[in-house]
Amino acid sequence: MPEPTKKDETPNGQPEEDASSLKKLSVELPNDRVSITAFERKDSVWSLGESQAPEELDKPIDNPPQSTLLLEMPKSGTVVVGGDITFVAKVEAKDLLRKPTIKWFKGKWMDLASKTGKHLQLKETFDRVTKMHTFEMHIIKAKENYAGNYRCEVTYKDKFDSCSFDLEVKEAGPSQSIDIRSAFKRSSEGQEDAGELDFSALLKHREHKAQDDAPEVDVWEILKNARPDQYEKIAFEYGITDLRGLLRRMKKIPKEEKKSEAFAKKLEPAYQVDKGGKIRLMVDLADPTVDLKWYKNGQEIRPSPKYIFEHKGTQRILVINNCGPNDDAAYSVSAGEEKCSTELLVKELPVKIVKELEAVKTTVNERIELECEVTEEGAAVKWMKNGVEISTGVRSRYRVKCEGTKHFLVIDDASLEDTGTYSIMASGGTSEAHIQVDLKPLKIHQDLQDMKVLLGQPLKLHCEIFPGNVPGRWYRNGQLIQANDRINILHKNRDHELSVETSSLHDAGDYTFVPDGYSQSLSAKIQVIDPPKLHLESLNFPDNTVTIIAGNKLRLEIPMSGEPVPRVVWMKGERVSI
Repeated sequence: MPEPTKKDETPNGQPEEDASSLKKLSVELPNDRVSITAFERKDSVWSLGESQAPEELDKPIDNPPQSTLLLEMPKSGTVVVGGDITFVAKVEAKDLLRKPTIKWFKGKWMDLASKTGKHLQLKETFDRVTKMHTFEMHIIKAKENYAGNYRCEVTYKDKFDSCSFDLEVKEAGPSQSIDIRSAFKRSSEGQEDAGELDFSALLKHREHKAQDDAPEVDVWEILKNARPDQYEKIAFEYGITDLRGLLRRMKKIPKEEKKSEAFAKKLEPAYQVDKGGKIRLMVDLADPTVDLKWYKNGQEIRPSPKYIFEHKGTQRILVINNCGPNDDAAYSVSAGEEKCSTELLVKELPVKIVKELEAVKTTVNERIELECEVTEEGAAVKWMKNGVEISTGVRSRYRVKCEGTKHFLVIDDASLEDTGTYSIMASGGTSEAHIQVDLKPLKIHQDLQDMKVLLGQPLKLHCEIFPGNVPGRWYRNGQLIQANDRINILHKNRDHELSVETSSLHDAGDYTFVPDGYSQSLSAKIQVIDPPKLHLESLNFPDNTVTIIAGNKLRLEIPMSGEPVPRVVWMKGERVSI
């Protein structure tokens, strides 16, 4: 088969064919075997991504910039069909105040966070000892169309780091073996394509038909007349193993495009718009009298405030206002019997914080309200306390509410445990503030009073403090007093009371009341009085008379009791005896 010459190219040296539809095909040539890897069509599973165009295949790969966050980058890997593979990225957290944000992409723009499932899992772990964040992407039971270029991006405040890597998926069975060296052109005349793969030589290695007398098939004619999505099927059918060389050669062959009878200019292959923005889809008609209709995912679009139709000469324009996630779809326009289509990608802008949280200093039992404002109404946010997400269930002490772009965290009855650092996280930023909850100043409205109580009489200690509802503890001589059948302890609002129905000598001492959480205390001294008593009944003196012989010693021992210890005075007659 003759080689195409330079006259097959356009005047500016570029081929006429638009290779955008061929972006989904790639090839790998490891060592002495050739294996073909192909992406599926754009309406396939998550693994499509956006592969390189044919004209970019020969471009040199620039060295990536030096990493600023990634301590360990994911490395390219190879896996057989149906196998598992894991890519790991590590970020050191010694100088980071919070966890960095990581995103995994396939191709240029496909975010894999929304593609997780039975074939893709994303995991994050943190080692408190080494201060290391580990991010993992697990591909489970890999398919052939998972092959391609991947990228991970790490962001932390104003820092950004990224790394790209490749995944090669090989067939489980043995691949077809051919002599690659024989397929390369050899030339000493310095031709431009010297050293490239000779596609004609590769065609000679295709499998022969069972019937030797079958007519020879012109593969080039079949490829030129086939659609791009059929190239892979044709390559396998006729034993073509160098799909990259196929694309390169097909690119050099001039393609005669069939001119449209209805459209002078068709829709672009794809459009992109920011969320909340406006986009204009435009076609130029060759026949302005033709009947034209617009479709979204196959459903006809009717004029509305959302969709506006405009006519400017032969131009027909569809204006889509206030684009949202539901507008991310396939659009087409039909003019008579002809149709052209495109895809609209709605890019969701990160939600940024426009009003930061403010620090709060308050006292117990007060109401706390943290307020933050973001750029988007009704955006999803996450509230954290000391780095842990706050639970806002039915039994939680915390309440969250949203009013347009404003978000609130409410604590109705603050306590000392609410002291800490609170933060709110949005997709485009974080804000944090410190809440300090202190005790209210203690005011003593009624202090404890020193008391003297007769033995056996009731004993009652009472005090009144502010703030109310502050519990406390009672102590006697430094020992904690517990309520029992004889001792009753009462806390009611501001009043605190300790009462003993029948006092005993053991109840005397120094009493102290200490409010919980305060260093101040109230104290009083209680004295239990037992009146002095002479126990003469225990003496064996008839008529209380003692008889002694003159000259002998007299010793009288008279039992007595009393609290405090009674003072004793001896008398002889009416005079006090010393």
